[in-house]
Amino acid sequence: MAQPQIWLPQETGKVDMSEKDHGHPVHGMGWFEPYNNRQEQEIVANQTLALIRGRGTSLRESGQIPDDKWTNDPMVFPLEEHEAPSTQFPGVEGVVPFPPNDQQYYICGIYDPQLSYLTPSAKPGHDEYTEGVGTRNSAWVRLCDFQQHDGAVNLFSERGQKGYHYGRVMQGQLDNGYFVEALNAVSLRPNLVRHLFYAYDKDKSIYIVRLFRHGMWHRMELDDYVPVSPPPQAHHENHGPICCTSEHFPHVLWPSLVEKAYAKLYTKRGLLLGDTAEDKGGWEAIGAGGRVEDALVLLTGGVAGRFRTREVSADRLFIYLFERQADTLFVARVNQPACTSYGVKLNPYFSYAVNRAVPWEGRLYVQVFCAAPMCFDGGLSDLAVPYSLSKCPEYPETEAEGFFWCDINDFHLYFDTIIECHLVNTPNCAIPGMPPNARLPAQMPTLQPSRQMVPQGQQGYGGQQGQPMMPSKRMAQIVEGESLPYFESCHANPGVITKHNAPEFNIEIPGNNNGCEVICSFDQYDERIQMDSPVCKRPAEILLKAYVQVNEMVGGNQAQPLWQFVCKSNWLPVNHSMLSFSCRHACKIKVVAEFPDGETQHCEKALFRCYCSVPDFTVTAMVASKRHKLGSLPDGETPGAVKWSLVGSVDPSLMENPDMPMEFDPDTDGLRKPTQDVNNSWKELKQDCSIM
Repeated sequence: MAQPQIWLPQETGKVDMSEKDHGHPVHGMGWFEPYNNRQEQEIVANQTLALIRGRGTSLRESGQIPDDKWTNDPMVFPLEEHEAPSTQFPGVEGVVPFPPNDQQYYICGIYDPQLSYLTPSAKPGHDEYTEGVGTRNSAWVRLCDFQQHDGAVNLFSERGQKGYHYGRVMQGQLDNGYFVEALNAVSLRPNLVRHLFYAYDKDKSIYIVRLFRHGMWHRMELDDYVPVSPPPQAHHENHGPICCTSEHFPHVLWPSLVEKAYAKLYTKRGLLLGDTAEDKGGWEAIGAGGRVEDALVLLTGGVAGRFRTREVSADRLFIYLFERQADTLFVARVNQPACTSYGVKLNPYFSYAVNRAVPWEGRLYVQVFCAAPMCFDGGLSDLAVPYSLSKCPEYPETEAEGFFWCDINDFHLYFDTIIECHLVNTPNCAIPGMPPNARLPAQMPTLQPSRQMVPQGQQGYGGQQGQPMMPSKRMAQIVEGESLPYFESCHANPGVITKHNAPEFNIEIPGNNNGCEVICSFDQYDERIQMDSPVCKRPAEILLKAYVQVNEMVGGNQAQPLWQFVCKSNWLPVNHSMLSFSCRHACKIKVVAEFPDGETQHCEKALFRCYCSVPDFTVTAMVASKRHKLGSLPDGETPGAVKWSLVGSVDPSLMENPDMPMEFDPDTDGLRKPTQDVNNSWKELKQDCSIM
């Protein structure tokens, strides 16, 4: 029997192995403006849904499959290549296969017991595992099969659920607490959760998820097969999905499907059957730990960074949360030393997020969401929260759903690190009861490409030292019928970047505005997809600094530009370095990227994203060729730009070494794990003591 023609990104029955993570042409390793594929992905997603629906019906009627539920395995559910809607858009890939077997689960497609860090419950269930390096496929289970009947399955909210949220997300068996933290923050904004899906048909098990990576939107077609843990035994914990789940599982499926889409995005396979030397990544790779910033950007297309509450006063922190609650997500980390000192029992094993900030009866309060199975508020809601606020009908979230109120001073003391994500690429996600966003003006509903792709083979705009790229104007984009609050400019570099060719970016704000907000992000290439072992490459430590020009034309001639410092980013080994500033009038901004002195750090491929609340700004990129002279305005004059984010706002005088990156331990950056606890049993204590 001849093998049916299957719809794959390349010919000869192989999965696309070429490196097209950016989907951009290479321009002599210089900076160029990549193509924005948002519109094409929207069109292809809807066409793909219709194609799979129709193909499922025809296969069922011909007796090739028992029902018309989709399986993302071309050997079981073939799609004719000539029917692919992606052929209309050469830059958009087709449906990438993701068969429900363990080849997609393990790093590089095989299970290596010598290197794997997976616990017994994190390995798909078998009667026994093969010895040595190898793999044995287990039976994956459809998510809908965990329910008694299909009619009880929902993608989003459970019937009868109250409040403006989509419930807790519970971590599965993998070490991906960073991803679950991000999902719980996203769960607080229902419009944001719905934005994660291009289209879906739960009756036919077709789900198309929207993810953002390296400045491009990715379309992940999924069925609902997931690996499950082994049956309950003495050395196993449970028998259920290995992936994360909603607290309403199996009635609500969206967190499990989003994790599967994340796993598919970071899985590279050369063949449908068997392994190749080029295989990289896998579902197991997303359980190797990570940064919350990366996950938030992946889910929202936003700009993420972090700051510590001790770097700002409590009242200023409240104003910051209050003004930005409608267009920013805030993940909160527990201050464990303070909680221990004062006996406040917050739970560091589960994620917290800020949902609201409200002034009430002359005092300031924050509503916090706890993703633990029961609400661990540490008694903070019983200390100084008035009954009228906790029972106010405008804020229907309840303690049973994981929400509690606390005074801003308590929040400032008992929470330490705040990870923020500015929603610059998604439609309005505010929930009822939030104050209107007066910071950002409403945009005109005009839709034009914000970036233009240079034809393949054409010379790049820049790349030579000191040679700038050609600037271009920005137009608003409409998503789901709404214009986005920010205009975007994006520049990519497919080469290797070190301190010897560190870039700088010139941003020019037009004079026909009364002020604007600007948010910038320097994104490194995410090495997770290249993983061939459980260890993921550490990102480079890149520091962004922004300066505003303070001198003007003198006698018709441009004097040497003088630059005044405005703000900086964090200096951490994370894939995203962000800063934000507000321009009070027309001005010129220079953003520079710095590497640590004396280090050999580098990043392979990078992206610079700039978002502005006015359309006529321009951005040019070049390789830094010289040092710039610093200056300042006379006393009494205010600069054209001021910092607009608490990220990177720590006073250098309070830092032990301001000229070096901040200390960072990836093993402790995230939710607390049981393995980090001290031994608490007499038996374990005897094992650790040499005289017992």
